[in-house]
Amino acid sequence: MNIEKLEGRTFFMKLRKHFVVLAVLALFSLVVILQEEETKAGVYFEPYLSDNFDGPGLNAEKWQEVNDTSDNINFFEKAGTLRYDNIAGAEETIITSNPLTIGNDVTGYSVQFDFLYKTDDWGDWYGFAFDKTAVEKGLPWSQSGYLFGRNTSLQVQNANDVTSVDPNSDNIAAYAEMTPTLGSISNQNVTFKFVYTKATKELEMYYDLAGENADLTTLRNTFTFNDLTDQGEYHFAIVGSGKGLFEVDNMKIDIIKDQDTENYLDTDFETATLPEQLTLVSPDSFSFGPAKSLTLTNLEAGAKLLTANSFTVDENVNQSLDLSYDIQLTDLTDSGSVGFVYGLSDTTKVLTDEGVTYIYLKNKTVGEGEAAVTSTYVGAVQGDGTQVVQVLNETDLGVNLVGDEPFKMDIKFYAYNEAVVTIAEQDYSFIGGDASGYFGFTAEGTSSAMIDNFKSMVYKYDDQSNNKDLYNNFNTGYVNPEDWEIDNYRDLKPGTEIPMFPSAQGIYVDEGKLIFDVASESAGFFTKQSFSDFEMRFTLTDFDQPVTQPNEDGELDGIEVPATTYVAVSMGYTDIAQNPWNVASVIFQNRDNAAQLYSLNMNDSSVKILNPALQLNSDENDGATWEFKIIAQGGTVKVWMKRATDPQALFEGAPLHTFYNVDHFGRIAIASSIAGSFKIDDLSIVRTDDSLQRPVIEDEVDPASTTTTTEQTTTTTEETTTTTEATQVDDDSEENGISALTIVGIIIASLAVGGGVGFTLTKFKK
Repeated sequence: MNIEKLEGRTFFMKLRKHFVVLAVLALFSLVVILQEEETKAGVYFEPYLSDNFDGPGLNAEKWQEVNDTSDNINFFEKAGTLRYDNIAGAEETIITSNPLTIGNDVTGYSVQFDFLYKTDDWGDWYGFAFDKTAVEKGLPWSQSGYLFGRNTSLQVQNANDVTSVDPNSDNIAAYAEMTPTLGSISNQNVTFKFVYTKATKELEMYYDLAGENADLTTLRNTFTFNDLTDQGEYHFAIVGSGKGLFEVDNMKIDIIKDQDTENYLDTDFETATLPEQLTLVSPDSFSFGPAKSLTLTNLEAGAKLLTANSFTVDENVNQSLDLSYDIQLTDLTDSGSVGFVYGLSDTTKVLTDEGVTYIYLKNKTVGEGEAAVTSTYVGAVQGDGTQVVQVLNETDLGVNLVGDEPFKMDIKFYAYNEAVVTIAEQDYSFIGGDASGYFGFTAEGTSSAMIDNFKSMVYKYDDQSNNKDLYNNFNTGYVNPEDWEIDNYRDLKPGTEIPMFPSAQGIYVDEGKLIFDVASESAGFFTKQSFSDFEMRFTLTDFDQPVTQPNEDGELDGIEVPATTYVAVSMGYTDIAQNPWNVASVIFQNRDNAAQLYSLNMNDSSVKILNPALQLNSDENDGATWEFKIIAQGGTVKVWMKRATDPQALFEGAPLHTFYNVDHFGRIAIASSIAGSFKIDDLSIVRTDDSLQRPVIEDEVDPASTTTTTEQTTTTTEETTTTTEATQVDDDSEENGISALTIVGIIIASLAVGGGVGFTLTKFKK
């Protein structure tokens, strides 16, 4: 045997093995390169800095005074109130420390208070609860004994509770029906008086605009809480949503007995001590005592109130910061100005320093004598290192804003240093300096102003690449606990631990569907992971058709089962303890024999009446399958809904509605109305990306001037003939590019037989 030839063969066999190993590694690398998932990035926003300036002094964790040696940055005290002012709160609660119904001689109680509801968004809410059995946060959802309020109405939400006003319309008591001259309580100071009687379970309601002439003797409505008992030990509570902010003042509570009346509480909140008869379940969400405003009075040159910490713009977002505040101009001459300053790289910077931008208000008087007209102007300047340069020309607002009334200013910051100032719903945009740095308030010359209720939201980039898209058609009955969570919370019968409908199954999976069977309003089907930007789709069948059928009287477990009125898609959950009333929610609703769309916590105050063809439980749509599509991206939420038999093109056209400035970052859930019944299928939640992927643009070639030969597209060796199959890209690969498996398969096959392979890729797309 020829030893040299044997050694040579052994060497090449080993070499081929190494090549195979290398080829496998190449396969892995190419698969990673070619199959790499694109980043599904999103944008979300969250509260940044808020202050109502009602603390005992300046909050050093939020602000710092700069060059204010004369102490002209100060505070002005106003009347005392109890204020719910946490814009990131949820179901924050003021509650009586003790029950008001204890004692055999106690027949009831009365509660009177001034209530200033500080929002005009119908999606926000408040609640007056007369059935709280413990000092705890939140409304007792779906139970008997509370009023759910919006700016235009009050409503009982338990099937056994009724109202004497408009009892046939979902037990909604509209303010416009009870008091035609007061159709909304938004930004109105209203005095409420409620009188509860234990024996009849009735609650009488009186109300009017607060003041000396308030009519508290005309009965506006009577609510009956049929599930309360005369032995129940009930607290009274006021509850608010995350943005349904309010102030309470002049609260008086009397306990009514057989022979006399005992005063429980009488307070005007003028002291900084909370009466012991009241408990704030989350004290940090409230302030009380004299309300305050920040005051700027004839500041000396260079004096400013700046943030304690520097702000940094996230370069990956379009809008970076959104802020608002109330301002009251108390003195403003032609030589003075007051306003907002930003872009200070450190606290020593002044208005002429490069990049520092000052948005200001000033007064100008045009004309002389009796013809003189004084108006307030808005303008902005930016420092260039030596002087200030006008970047927003001084613009007449058409009114002199100096006076006793505050007004709101909104400022939004965008990419390319664009800023938009909004006053009285009018926008003024300009290009200023970078928003990064310290920001705050300053003034020049003779000028005085009060600042209050400062709020800001910061926008952030979210890299969702570590998350995954979620799908489930429920065919196997398996729900991956790493992806999904069923919260089968069950409404309880008042004063007990017994479920309202114990024989119903709530939320479960069966027969290839996610089933809601007389489910609780606080229950839901949740994602485990959070999403920022996403597209969600699902189908719905058997709306208002419970699997567990009520008896012929419409009762289940002795209680009448209310009709299913809506399906909700909620987003922005941080945990499942929340419910749709506390996060951004889209509600597809059947109410008042009409198809409706409304929202919660989405900065949209209207109820949308949809095409009658979209009514979920109409006779025409009996047995229909419904399809839903929701796209949430960068604070904008778009909503589609159609029947499965409707053209697919409806999902490619304009949405039913678009919501703006929505905080949709967080977990996602499907929920229902009280005792909700329907079936969900083909659920998908896919991450989206707001960036445009670059298309592959190939060279254009004139066919008449090009000749393709075998020599141009193949390479031959003494040991290999390259076939057409090795040189062409399959037509099916036009979209995704040549397969990494195909390339490496050719390499491995060739190396395995001891040869080489030559080929040219004519097209290669990623």
